[in-house]
Order: sequence, then C-alpha cells, then structure tokens
Amino acid sequence: MPIWELLILSVALAADAATVSLSNTMCYPNMRRRYHILIPFSFAVFQGIMPLIGFFLLRGIEFGRFSKVLIFAIFLFLGGKMLYDALIASKKEDNCPICFTLTILLTQSLTTSIDAFTVGVSFTASGTEPFSAAVLIAVVTFIICYLAVKLGNKMRHVLGSKAALIGGILLIALAIKSLI
Repeated sequence: MPIWELLILSVALAADAATVSLSNTMCYPNMRRRYHILIPFSFAVFQGIMPLIGFFLLRGIEFGRFSKVLIFAIFLFLGGKMLYDALIASKKEDNCPICFTLTILLTQSLTTSIDAFTVGVSFTASGTEPFSAAVLIAVVTFIICYLAVKLGNKMRHVLGSKAALIGGILLIALAIKSLI
C-alpha cells in the first residue's frame, strides 16, 4: 500500500478516536490535566497495536458484522450515560461532578480501535508491511487526538453546561454510524 493511502487510512481510523477525544474534554469539567496527554496517547497505542494483533493472529477471519454491533453497543451506552449525567444526574441534590477515569479511557480506546484491528487483517491481502503501517497509524492518531483534546477544552469553556449534552449526542451518533 502506498504511503499516501496509508496516510488516508490513518486519518480515517483516527476520526472516531478524535471525536471521542473532543467529546471527553467537552464533557468532563473536572478532568485532570494529565488526561490531556493520556487521552491521545491511549488512543494512539490502541490504534497502533490493534492492526498488528489483527495481522498476526486473525488473518483470514472476518469480524465486520460483529464489530459493528459491539461498537454500537459500547458507544450507545457511553453516550447514553453522558446524556443521563448531563440531563438527570446533574439535577440531583448532591450534584456530583462527572469523573473521567482510566477505565472509561481504556474502554473508549479499545472500542475505537476495533476497526484498526480489522484493517490489520487486511494487511496480508494488500501486502502492507504491518509495523511501519502501525507506527504511522499511531502517530497520526496521536496528533489528531491531541488537537481534538485542545479543541474540546476550548469548546467546553464556550458551551458551558451544554458541552456534556453535545458530547453524549456525538457518541450516540458514532454508535449509529457504526451500524451503517
């Protein structure tokens, strides 16, 4: 696969991770600063490793339909939880701040990298060298997600309390997109 095709593929694979990165920084007002680097790093690591796992372990197996349903269910759950937190949980008397955790980040990283896993399976057929492709995918994902985190942080300050609502809607939109 030529380098320009790998770049396009890398950007396409990073799109979901960037949307989730943007959503995270918009929705979690009490997010610790370390997550502003940890989010793009986690997405990049998963996006880089999953094609290698797909390439080496599961050549010739097609997960297309199952992966779409899995991505749909996870993003629907996460988006629904964000909407619940924005619309209902924030109205409760204790008004606990929404807390972004490492578990949430790892779940999101795994979910957004399922498509990278299936791309890795296709590397065999296309004759693509998997290690250089995986590094390129990881670097592009890191850069795009880092920019999304910065943008999301700025948008949160502009949108205020509506940021969590928009973030939840974005994740539900990703869930629906995964089925199409």
